[in-house]
Amino acid sequence: MASITRNYLNNEKVQSTGREKSKQDSTIRLMTFNVLAQGLSGGNFVKCPTEALVFERRFDALLQEITQYSADIICLQEVDMYEQLSHKLSEQGYSGLWKGKPDSPTLRFAGNMGPDGSAVFYRNQAFKLVSKHAIAGDLNSVPTEPVHNLIRSAGFESSFVAATGAEPEYTTCKIRSKGGADDVQRYIGDYIYYKNTSDKQKSMTVSKVLEIPAEEKLGEGKLPSLQYPSDHLSQVAELLIT
Repeated sequence: MASITRNYLNNEKVQSTGREKSKQDSTIRLMTFNVLAQGLSGGNFVKCPTEALVFERRFDALLQEITQYSADIICLQEVDMYEQLSHKLSEQGYSGLWKGKPDSPTLRFAGNMGPDGSAVFYRNQAFKLVSKHAIAGDLNSVPTEPVHNLIRSAGFESSFVAATGAEPEYTTCKIRSKGGADDVQRYIGDYIYYKNTSDKQKSMTVSKVLEIPAEEKLGEGKLPSLQYPSDHLSQVAELLIT
């Protein structure tokens, strides 16, 4: 099975400084990924092959996408297969938390796997759980909407903008039926925000982000597909801590 090839985009500002990395420097790699709940996978993806949505096939592809970038912290949305993911990721040194949606739309469909929700997994070698709070994610909103103004006003910055100077052209691209015609829904709905604290002894800089492929590379049916298991692309950012 061919997959969508994605490369990293380096932050040229970091590369151009010529600064040598010291022993005190470290990096953290973050991933966010709306995995498309299995209970919602029948949601009118008119150009997606039926076999691409079979759970066993999708689960293997999702697991490959989640693990191949070796993130230290993994944030997932629309998760209705948490136990299966937790089992597999624990074998690779991760622990996780999950919070279900109070009114999950997956419960409206027959044969569902239970409610979907948000999950966070962290690499045990790098992090230790100190306390638990509610997990939220999947803003599912374009950068001009008020929620982003609120986030930015609190001092947070988009990792993709920090690395490349602008948001990607899209993070989700799917074809659905609308009024009897095919409707391409293409927009930015996924983000990794970060914020430097007032502690001047350490600061974070985005050193690189995972590219978003050109739309034509997705194929005629867009997302999801036999090459990619979700209707959203994952985002990965690496933060340099100095």
